Amino acid sequence: MMPTPTSVKLCGSCILICLASAALGCRDVPRAEAPVDAEKSPITVRFEFDFGDHQPVLIELDDLPSSSTVADAMRKIQDMPDTVAIEMQGSGEMTFVRSINDLTTAGGEGWSYSINDQWAEAGIGATQLNDGDVIRWTHGAFDD
Repeated sequence: MMPTPTSVKLCGSCILICLASAALGCRDVPRAEAPVDAEKSPITVRFEFDFGDHQPVLIELDDLPSSSTVADAMRKIQDMPDTVAIEMQGSGEMTFVRSINDLTTAGGEGWSYSINDQWAEAGIGATQLNDGDVIRWTHGAFDD
């Protein structure tokens, strides 16, 4: 079917109006900055190690990759002199803490951790961290 002269004139007018609006409407409009990729933004977390002496050791880690787990962050602490001595065993999701400052996990007592005052529900190799998290380690008897 052939377009009628009226429909061609209307279509041409619509195109001109759209082009003019685009040209005039886009002047002096600030460009939106590219969104920051949350997957690549580093995170900051804080660790508190409670040895039962009411003097917890506080360690803040910044510039951690956003995909970091508790185990990844603790490996970074292992490499920091003059903090706490951490011994871990296993890998990936099966990583666990053997000792912190020579206090071991054995015989019904050991280390437990919470994140933002919520007891962890998974192991350190399976728990991903978020920016601003506070990880608190405490040593004591395990509840039955």
